[in-house]
Amino acid sequence: LGAPWCFATVELMNRINVVDDTLDAFGLHGSGGIAGAILTGIFAVEDGLIYSGSFELLGKQIAGALAGVAFSAVGTAIIVGAMKMLLKLRIPEEQEVGGIDQHTHGECYHSPVKQYPKAKSSDVSESTEQPSETV
Repeated sequence: LGAPWCFATVELMNRINVVDDTLDAFGLHGSGGIAGAILTGIFAVEDGLIYSGSFELLGKQIAGALAGVAFSAVGTAIIVGAMKMLLKLRIPEEQEVGGIDQHTHGECYHSPVKQYPKAKSSDVSESTEQPSETV
């Protein structure tokens, strides 16, 4: 049950494109951890909802998952806040539009889901458009 949940979350996150999560860390680790915590409350042999009929463990698991989300959000906010004061967090727009993979690694990755804007013709280096001269 966890793998289809993670896959669906990754697909959803890539389609709504609100957060730039290139490695799909939230879709895999964040939602997978939340799903695992909740499913444990449902399927645990001794105290789970299915076997015991009690919502007690499920409630504790949901509370624990929410505490993990809150802890991660606060920790991330502190780290990003400190980084903002010390570093520049964004890459130049022309590198972002052209593709940071191409700029940094000389390779291009094209996700079947994520759509990146095409570079404007003014962003393309003129040296790549000049024809080669034959001698």
